[in-house]
Formats: sequence, structure tokens, C-alpha cells
Amino acid sequence: MGSRGVFGDVPPARAARLHYRAVREIYPQLSGIAFDYQWSGFVAMTADHLPHLHDVAPGIVAGLGYNGRGVAMATMMGKLLSRRLLGEDAQELGFPVTPVRPLRLHRFSRFGAAAAIQYLRALDGVARFAEGFTRRKRTM
Repeated sequence: MGSRGVFGDVPPARAARLHYRAVREIYPQLSGIAFDYQWSGFVAMTADHLPHLHDVAPGIVAGLGYNGRGVAMATMMGKLLSRRLLGEDAQELGFPVTPVRPLRLHRFSRFGAAAAIQYLRALDGVARFAEGFTRRKRTM
């Protein structure tokens, strides 16, 4: 199961604790269940929220930008990358091959993302409080 993860470079053990907390919020019956494996990392986001396939240089291709859905998309992208490296024409792939373009204002993205995350966490906190308040009011 995936979760919203963490923002920034944090130790894997801390990222796992935050993930398990999200799992327990959704599935409280899993409290106390040990997970054998975990993964954490940064998610490559693209401006159009779509994965991209790039011809970087002759003989070098790249697939990226799975926007948090990397397991399935990277598997499919691997097939496209191999077909492209074996010489298949870009038109035959059925997937657009685009040039690498820098993102505008990218240098500020960390600050914008951090602000958005804090805002959304605050909204989550307000929703949890309201839900708990409503639940307590019903039991009275």
C-alpha cells in the first residue's frame, strides 16, 4: 500500500513510521501487524501529470514522471524504452517521445510543495477534529 509519504530527505525508519500511521488510519484492524518490506523515495512529478519518454541523446532514452503511480507505469515504460533502444521509430511506439524541457520556476518548487503540504495537513487535522467532535456529540 502506498501513502502520501514524507517531504524531504528523512531516514527510512521515520518514513516507514509515517507510512504505517497512514495505513492504520485507513485500516485500523492492521494495527500491530508487521510489514516485511518497505520502500520510500521521491516521486517524479510532471507539469502535465503524465509520464514522459525522452530521447536524451543518440542511444540514450529516459522514461520518467510517474506521478506516484510508478510500479505499473515504470513496468510499461520499460517495454517502451527497450523497443525504442532496439530502433523502433517514435511514431510506432504509440506513446509520445518528447524533448527534455526544464520546468519553469523549478527552483522554487520545494518551497511551494512544502507550503501546499502544510496547508493540506492542516485541512486533514481540521477534518479529523471535526469528525471526532461530531462522533463525541452523537454519543452524548
